[in-house]
Amino acid sequence: MDRIGDLPAHPLLVHAPVVLVPLALLALVAMLVRPAWQRAGGVVVALAAGAMVASVLATRSGEALEEELEDTGMTIGATLRDHAEMGDRVPLLVGVFLVLVIAWYVLARRARRAEAGGSDPASDPASEPAPGAAPGGGAARTGVPRAAVIGVLVASVLAGVVATVSVIRTGHSGASSVWGADEP
Repeated sequence: MDRIGDLPAHPLLVHAPVVLVPLALLALVAMLVRPAWQRAGGVVVALAAGAMVASVLATRSGEALEEELEDTGMTIGATLRDHAEMGDRVPLLVGVFLVLVIAWYVLARRARRAEAGGSDPASDPASEPAPGAAPGGGAARTGVPRAAVIGVLVASVLAGVVATVSVIRTGHSGASSVWGADEP
């Protein structure tokens, strides 16, 4: 996707990860602060997945724009090269964030099911209680300690912070390359 109408797609597409990555992070932090909201964790997964798709589209459209500019004979300056290199890292960082968010969501869901006395049939349809386990299942049935859920949640937040900072820095370098200013 190189163009949207007569406009280069990149300046339009970059707005999606700039919004979705921090929004997913804020939703995740809200769930860390308010554990009762963790039942809506699927929303964070959807936001992080959307951010991943958006970051890949923004990166690919940026590469296409860079090639288009080079084909017209434009010299690509150091600021734009730095922007391109930073942009290449964004999908990787957002991908790590997404994987950790999914891991947290799955673990949290299993832990909630265990606390409620059942298993998650979607993830473990043929599960049998462990020998000596209580009849309702519980943590022995799923093996998900609460500390693991919290640990993955904290790791997800840290990955989200890194991804958000990367998106902001990449966006700033792109704006600087277009507008020619190092400061806003």
